[in-house]
Amino acid sequence: MIRTVGGSALGVLGIGTGPIAAQDRLTLTDPSPDVRRYALDRLLGAARLAGALGVPVTLGQTRGAFLPGLADMQRAWAERALHQLAEEAAARGSRPAPGPP
Repeated sequence: MIRTVGGSALGVLGIGTGPIAAQDRLTLTDPSPDVRRYALDRLLGAARLAGALGVPVTLGQTRGAFLPGLADMQRAWAERALHQLAEEAAARGSRPAPGPP
């Protein structure tokens, strides 16, 4: 992607993560640890790309939905993951940006 954009007149304003949740159904609050881990891996990859391009990475729907009886635990999962994502983005020269509600 970097070569494609770099060789054109196109500009990248940010890296969106909506498809990670909307299409692939991967969220940071999924009850399955494997799904959460894969979601975070995908988000970290997006943060690395955003850093390489010097743009923010959006978070959008990747938080997921809170379920009755699990909401407190899910908040903790999401918070830990978002800290990791923020650290990765900062280390790469980017930053997380909130996506649409």
